[in-house]
Amino acid sequence: MIVTATKKGFLKRVSETEYKAQNRGGKGVKGLSLRSEDVTDFIFKASTHDFVMFMTSLGKAYFMKVYEIEDASKTGKGTSVRSLLQLQDDEEITSGISFRKFDEEKTILMVTKRGVMKRVKLHDYRNARAKGVIAINLDEGDVLRRCIFIDENDDAFVVSKKGKGLRFSASSVRCMGRLSHGVKGLKMGDDDEIVGLIKVESDKIALVVTNKGKGKLVDFDLFRVHGRSTAGQTIYKFKEGDKSSLIAAFSVSTNDNDLLCITKMGQTIRVHADSISQQGRTASG
Repeated sequence: MIVTATKKGFLKRVSETEYKAQNRGGKGVKGLSLRSEDVTDFIFKASTHDFVMFMTSLGKAYFMKVYEIEDASKTGKGTSVRSLLQLQDDEEITSGISFRKFDEEKTILMVTKRGVMKRVKLHDYRNARAKGVIAINLDEGDVLRRCIFIDENDDAFVVSKKGKGLRFSASSVRCMGRLSHGVKGLKMGDDDEIVGLIKVESDKIALVVTNKGKGKLVDFDLFRVHGRSTAGQTIYKFKEGDKSSLIAAFSVSTNDNDLLCITKMGQTIRVHADSISQQGRTASG
């Protein structure tokens, strides 16, 4: 199933078979009926009987079963998350992860808009359910942006909207308690912010997509492991004079995968990964 969430908190699950593969550069199809001023926030894949944990802008965690989310068509609006979870008026879902059980050994790595990172055991959130629990203690004005599952020996990769990337060892972010603040990750300018976080996997490749719909695949081996609180390396170089392009999405893929992309206005396209060119670290896609 493909689970979709919008900025205003509408959720739905759709069978992935509803999305037909198209050629790269296609217009796609309508994939979500959005209310005025609402935009698509994120999508992820899950099985019907999985748990899904949602992280919110206020640094809280909630979980439910995937089958509790409305099963809709790809053009359906979905159900308001506020009818399923007890969110505050100014609280928005920013990330979601799925899993089969609350494994005591499994850990979650999360990152905020300003680059603060934290690693915590999944089992610590077993009481989150509909009322939610605190996932991270945020600084004023900061927002929890993304979360992934990670192991102690893994590397992770975080990317900013201005094209900066940091590959780091998960062990450099020690496991903390649920109420702790976290540690500094990628060093960024005041006008930059985090847009993506992924786990580095040897058999996969990184996918970078801009807000103008341009994208590229790039090999993880082009990036050295750096320490936390460093500026990292360039992962995407914007053309000279281009002031409006920004990194919009960051994910992982293999050449035999299909990729499902969705715009803020609900337009979707499913493309074969091998139709996207593999390029260098500073290429423009």
